[in-house]
Amino acid sequence: MSELSLTARVRTGVFWTAASTLLIQGMSLARSIVLARLLTRDDFGLFGMALTILGALGVLTDLNLSAAVIAGKSEEEEKLHTRLNTVWTAELGRRLLLSLLLLASAYPAVRFYQEPRLFSILLVVSLMPVVDGFQNIGLVLLKRRVRFTRVVWFDLSAAFVNTAITILLAFWTRNVWALVLGQLLSTVGTALLSYLFYPYRPRFAFDRSAFRQSFLFGKYIFIIGVMTYLTTNADNIVVGKLRGTSVLGTYLVAYSLASLPVNVLVNTLTKVMFPAYAELGRDRRDRLDSAVLRAFSLTSALLILVTVPVGLLSNEIVQLFYGPRWAAAGQLVRILILMGLFRGLTQMISPLIIGLSRPELDARAKVIEAVLFVAMLYPLTARYGAAGAAWAGVLIYFLTFMVRLWFCKGLVPETFRKVPGLLLSAALAGIGGAAAGGLVLSVAASPMARLLLGSSVTMVSSLFLLLLTNGRLRREATEVMGGTWKRVR
Repeated sequence: MSELSLTARVRTGVFWTAASTLLIQGMSLARSIVLARLLTRDDFGLFGMALTILGALGVLTDLNLSAAVIAGKSEEEEKLHTRLNTVWTAELGRRLLLSLLLLASAYPAVRFYQEPRLFSILLVVSLMPVVDGFQNIGLVLLKRRVRFTRVVWFDLSAAFVNTAITILLAFWTRNVWALVLGQLLSTVGTALLSYLFYPYRPRFAFDRSAFRQSFLFGKYIFIIGVMTYLTTNADNIVVGKLRGTSVLGTYLVAYSLASLPVNVLVNTLTKVMFPAYAELGRDRRDRLDSAVLRAFSLTSALLILVTVPVGLLSNEIVQLFYGPRWAAAGQLVRILILMGLFRGLTQMISPLIIGLSRPELDARAKVIEAVLFVAMLYPLTARYGAAGAAWAGVLIYFLTFMVRLWFCKGLVPETFRKVPGLLLSAALAGIGGAAAGGLVLSVAASPMARLLLGSSVTMVSSLFLLLLTNGRLRREATEVMGGTWKRVR
């Protein structure tokens, strides 16, 4: 396909995925606020423990074979379907094994956390993986072809089902079972919806050649998955073990709020850019540097525009939406928002490395960061509590971003040379926006006034400075606005 057609597909994909992500994260935030009012920090902590165990066993068995389908070379339709059916069958078997491992881990988990209520929760949670395994793998074809409209509607429908079910159960039970049963029923609903949104019907099949092709790619994804789990969940384990369910619940809410900008912005672009980078790497390598710089320029700017106001106004956000009993989460958000910023920048580089079929580089970086994270996490948490765990995350994601940026030197040299200037522009804009917002906060009294005025001034000031110092971003904004004006006329 021509580069122009790919550009059109990427822009359409970004538009639809951005709209979807905003709505999904909006539903997630609304669900979080409602549940925080109905449930206790202890409930969130208990469920967080169960999900941590599910995630641990999940990454230890996950080869992410579907990613190999997206990044793989072009092949005939029949061979592609054989590969899809093989991956679907292998994934279903893996998830059945995962369910059995969860059942076996229930009692040891109770002993580790000294939390008897966790036993019955894990019995129910163990049903989720095998149910999720029946989801229609045909949706992967849409991602491979960078056609996201139907994927977006599927994601939105699944998020709506999850939100509605969980909130209704919370009003009914007023305890941790709203989270547990809500997640299980949502998994069932998502699997059923996947067959309504795409006509492909997977069948049980196993082709050794197709599996081997996916496995060779997936083995590095496995390493990346395990190391990613350590850097995103080891803090939950340590905080839960050392500080208990109540502190863990507060930490999880703060982490979720601080991660919201990354989930909205970066996940939007990475979902689209991973298959786009793979296609450019296969067919149009000469256009790769330009595409990476455009994506990085836009992402770094957007991250600054949303992370700086959240960090500056974290106390007001928590007080207004979550209530005074969650006040401790506000201070944690100010630390975790820095972690989210560096994690977002990192996640813009990883899809490039994997999309160019160099997952071993990403795996190598993940091993280094996971080892260092685990080494510093326990002493910092033991001494400083949840704040120590948050600072460990900030340090490790800063390191992992710098390591991946170094890998860009060999893959996309032009990007490596120009990224420091983009980062400097984003940093200056963030500092200037925070300073302007801080001046407004010094004269605003009520939490609502501080939130509205502070966020507005911070974002406008940051945007002005970004456009002033980043020529690439100015050109991109002019091009987008010009295209929009032509369509309107």
